Amino acid sequence: MRYIYLVALIFISSVLHAQVTVLKGTVQDSSKVSVSSALLTLYKSGEEKSLSNTFADSTGNFIFSVQDPGNYYIVTSAIGYLTSTSALILVDHDRTEIILKPIIINRKITLLAEVKIVAPKSLLSLTNDKIVYNVENDPSLTGLSAADAFSRVPFVAVDGLGNVQLKGQSNYRILLNGKPTSMFAGNAGDALRAFPVSNISKIEVITNPSAKYEGEGLTGLINIVTKKSVAGFNGSTSLTIGTLQKGTINPNNQFSYKNGKIGISSFVYYVGNLGFESTGLNTYNSTANNALFAKRRSNDTTNNEGYQYSANLGIDYDIDSLNSIVFYGRVFETKSKRKQISTISQFNQSGSATQYSLFNTNDKTTNPGFESGVDYIKSYAKPGKEFSISFNHQQRDAETEINSAQFNNLGSNRYLQNSSTAKNQQTTLQSDLIFPFSKGSTLEFGTSAIIRTVKSDFVSASSATVNGPLIVQPSNTDILKYHQNIFGGYVGYAYSKGNLTIKVGTRIEQTNVNGDFISSATKIKQDYTSFLPSGSLVYQNESNKRFLAAYNRRLARPGLQFLNPFIDNRDPLFISFGNEKLEPEFANNFELSFSSFASKLSYSIGLNASLVDDGIQRFIVFDQISGISQQTYGNVGKSSVYGLNGFFSLRPFKGFSYSLNFNQNYAEIINILNPNEQNKGFYTSLNHTINYEVNPK
Repeated sequence: MRYIYLVALIFISSVLHAQVTVLKGTVQDSSKVSVSSALLTLYKSGEEKSLSNTFADSTGNFIFSVQDPGNYYIVTSAIGYLTSTSALILVDHDRTEIILKPIIINRKITLLAEVKIVAPKSLLSLTNDKIVYNVENDPSLTGLSAADAFSRVPFVAVDGLGNVQLKGQSNYRILLNGKPTSMFAGNAGDALRAFPVSNISKIEVITNPSAKYEGEGLTGLINIVTKKSVAGFNGSTSLTIGTLQKGTINPNNQFSYKNGKIGISSFVYYVGNLGFESTGLNTYNSTANNALFAKRRSNDTTNNEGYQYSANLGIDYDIDSLNSIVFYGRVFETKSKRKQISTISQFNQSGSATQYSLFNTNDKTTNPGFESGVDYIKSYAKPGKEFSISFNHQQRDAETEINSAQFNNLGSNRYLQNSSTAKNQQTTLQSDLIFPFSKGSTLEFGTSAIIRTVKSDFVSASSATVNGPLIVQPSNTDILKYHQNIFGGYVGYAYSKGNLTIKVGTRIEQTNVNGDFISSATKIKQDYTSFLPSGSLVYQNESNKRFLAAYNRRLARPGLQFLNPFIDNRDPLFISFGNEKLEPEFANNFELSFSSFASKLSYSIGLNASLVDDGIQRFIVFDQISGISQQTYGNVGKSSVYGLNGFFSLRPFKGFSYSLNFNQNYAEIINILNPNEQNKGFYTSLNHTINYEVNPK
C-alpha cells in the first residue's frame, strides 16, 4: 500500500513544479469604469473548446493560469453589455506573468418584447453512469421532503414510513454532494423525511459505481446534490405544518451569496414530530408439547415523538482560473422518545390463559453530530485533466436509555434500565487524478485512507421493586473500543468512440480491525483485503436513449448496531444482541437496462441480479422449553436476488404529469449452516404520482 501513496506523492510533486504563466487583467466599460462579475472564457487559437472560465472580482480584475505556450484569446460577457473578444495573446515561458491591456466592453441597448418559454424543463437526464432527477425543475415537490423526491427517481422505491430501497434492496449508500455523510448513518428514512426538498438541486442514481467510489453499498449509490451559490444574494424561508395525528412542524431557511471568486451557501432546517400513535399485534406459536407455552400474544400501543435539525454551511473560493478550494461543515441532532404499553398473554395447549403481563417501556435516544471538510481541485489547460484532494472528518454520538417495567399476575414483577453511550468518529483523506492521454481514452486513479473509531459504554441494571435500588448486571455491562482502518487504491480506464463508452476498473481495499471489550477482556482482530472489479458498456445516442450492460463487486461492512454484544433483555422471553465476530459481506451485481428520456415521455427498464455469499442475516433461535427467543446476526446467508425494475413518466401537456416507479424482485435466501432453512419468493413495490398545476407558469 505504501507504494500507492509514493506514486501519488511523486505525481503531486510534478504537478506543483510544472511551468505556469499567469495572465492578469481588468474589465472596464467604455467610460473606463470597472465591471464586476463579468464572465471571461479563455480559448486557445485554433481550438473551439474553451479551456477555462472565471469571473471578474468586485474591482473588475481577473486572473488566468496557462501551462502550454501558444496564442490565446479571451471572450468577455456581462449582463447588459455586448460580448467582446480580445486580441491574440502570445504566451511563452520566458515570462511567468503577463499584464494585459484593459478589456473594454460596451453597453447593450435592447428593446424588450414579451418572451414566452413553452418548453418544459427536463426532469430527467442521463450520463454514462448516472440517472439524474432534476428536483429543482419539479414544482410539484414544493414544501415536501427528500423522501417524497426519492419516490419519483427511477429504480428507487419508498414505503409509507419513508424507508428507501434501490432496485428492491435496502443495502445501498446515500451520499451528500458526492461524499459519505453521517447524517444518514442512523435511520435513513427519518433523515430523508426531515431533509427539505427545497435545498436539493438534483438526485443522482448510480447503480454501477466505478472504481473511484469506496466499495461500501451493495446495490449502488444515491447522491443528493444540494443547491449552489449563484451570482448575487439569494434566499428563501418556508414553514410546513403537517396535520397527521398530532402533527409536525418544519421551518426551513436557505440562502446563497456569490461575488467574484467567493461563494457562500447555507441551509438550516428543523423538523418537530409532535407525536404519532401506532398499534400492533404479535403472536408466537410453539409446536412442542412440552414447551413453556403453546401461544404468546402481545398487543402493543406505541407513541413516538421527537425532532431533528441540521445547519449546513459551504464556502467555495476560486483561487484562479485553474485552482479552487471548497470548505464545508454541518451540525445536526436527532432526538426521539418512544413509549410502548403492551399486554402480554400466554396460553397452554388447551387454549387456556396461563399468565397475563402488563409491559411498559420508555426509550430515549439522542444522536448529536458534526462534520467538516475541505476539497482542493486543480484543473489544467488540457481539457478533462483534473487533480483533487479532499479531507473529511465526521463524528456522531449516541445516548440511549431504556426503562421497562413488567407486571405479572403470577410470579414477581421486573424493573430494568439499560443505558448506553457511544461515540463514532471517521476521518477520510482521498486524492484523485483524471488524465486523458489520447483521443477518447481517459485514465483515472487515486488513493484513500479511512480511519474509524468507536467507543461504546453500556450498562444494564435491574430491580425487583418499582422504587428499589437498581443493581448492575456485570454480565451485560462493558466498554467497547473499536478501530477500523481502510486503505484503498484504484485505477480506471474509459474509452469513448462515437456513441459508445467502455469503462473498466478495479479497487483494492485493505481493512484492519481491532476491538477490545475492557471488562470481559475480549479482543477482536480482523485483517482482510478486498478486490472490487467493475466494468460497463454504454451506448447513448443524441436523442437521449441509453443502453447499459454492467458488472461490479461491492461490499458491506457490519456497523456498530450489528457488532455490539449488548443484550437488550427488556422482554425476558425475547432478547436481542449483536455479534462482534461478524465479517463483511460481498455482492456480485449484474445489470442490463434501457432508458429513454424526453420532455414529454420518459421510461427506463432494467434487469438486475445480486448474488451474495456469507451474507449478514438476522436470525432467531427459539428454545421451546424455556420459551426464550434469542435474536442476533451472523454471516450465515447465501442469497440471490433477481429484479425487474421500471420507470415511466408522462407529461402530455403543460401542468400535468404522471409517473410510475415499480420493482418486481425474486429472492432466495439459504442458511449456510442449515440448508433446510431457506426462504424464497416474490416481492413488489410500486409508487405512482399524479400532479396537476391549476395555473402552470
